[in-house]
Amino acid sequence: MAVFRVVEDDSQNKKLNLLLNKEEKSLLKSVVREIKNWVYKEATIHNPEGDVLPDELDDEIIKGIKNKVE
Repeated sequence: MAVFRVVEDDSQNKKLNLLLNKEEKSLLKSVVREIKNWVYKEATIHNPEGDVLPDELDDEIIKGIKNKVE
């Protein structure tokens, strides 16, 4: 069973996609959620006045992960 798939787009760029079953996707979502919570917890402790990450960067990171997982 393949775990990764290489996909080329029209401009010959290659992307590596991760192929997961339903349970593995659920686990990955939990891990990403925990990481996000940890980042915000640390941001609150070390920078209570503002974000550690620039606006919407965390959303872009999560979106990138979602785009890689099938």
